[in-house]
Amino acid sequence: MLGELSNIGNSMKPFGNDGAIKVNFSLDIKDFSLKNKFIFFELGGCMIPFRVLEESQNKNHLIVIENYTSPEEVNFLRNKSIFFLKSELPKSKSSNDVPQMIGFKVMIKSDADFDGTLLRMEEYPSQMMAIIQSQETEVLIPWNENFISEIDFESRIIHFDIPDGLLNLNN
Repeated sequence: MLGELSNIGNSMKPFGNDGAIKVNFSLDIKDFSLKNKFIFFELGGCMIPFRVLEESQNKNHLIVIENYTSPEEVNFLRNKSIFFLKSELPKSKSSNDVPQMIGFKVMIKSDADFDGTLLRMEEYPSQMMAIIQSQETEVLIPWNENFISEIDFESRIIHFDIPDGLLNLNN
């Protein structure tokens, strides 16, 4: 039986010509290698394992999946959540390790009435964006350490301090 899986981040877009995929991890895994390990993607309602052949943690975090050798072949994994066996995750070494935050409540300092939940992260040309469900709409907020005033892991709340008017750009 498959062990418990943890969402560790998301895939973005294919990168280069060798089938590499750019990824964004919500966990600090700089000292942890995924090479020759299995990651999982939810496809058709099932968790499907994929073996990581290579990874690069330079400017972009890239992975190459076994048996996929071109951008066209890996495109179906674009913008998907990545899961990993919880039992194989590295133990947290410091309080700076960022645990999975999808589903965290989002609060905005300048708008006490804002009620949102972090749905996912998406890569935009200039930066990562937090996609937040607020009422019946999705709100985009740049994932920028200058805008995050606090992350309360125990209460599962992300506190943003964003510039005035930024929320209005979503309308």
